[in-house]
Amino acid sequence: MNIEGQVALVTGGASGLGAETARELARRGAKVAVLDRNGEGAKNVAAEIVTRHGAGAAIGVACDIVSTDSVVAALLPFYGASCPAAVVARASWPDEVVVRAPLSELIAAMQATPIERTALILVGPALAAADFRESALYDADYVRRFRGGALGERS
Repeated sequence: MNIEGQVALVTGGASGLGAETARELARRGAKVAVLDRNGEGAKNVAAEIVTRHGAGAAIGVACDIVSTDSVVAALLPFYGASCPAAVVARASWPDEVVVRAPLSELIAAMQATPIERTALILVGPALAAADFRESALYDADYVRRFRGGALGERS
């Protein structure tokens, strides 16, 4: 897989497996954001990556990923207040919950719709895209070679 120039965000990146993952991603050409509750440790790993791979290869950010406040505070300087964000719990399940808001309003949106279980936090301009077809992957009528669909025959 070619990840040259891609941006990778590594949580728990100040030590152990997270730090090694950040180093390997940078070695393969990715630009790495090293996040950890230990902000000093994250900055140290990022500084090591920059020393080996050059300016812009990594940044270290103090962030507690179980705290929406911490995640928003960590990402605002890089994405900006108006950047689209979404928090998704139970993705693809019938009781899926999706909270969408500009990054600067995400904390208030999460307070209005609290999610207490594992969730994905998605941030980026792609979330603002409007002219595309929704995925048919979980559509009961989606027909392909090994999947007949509820209404159709196998093709």
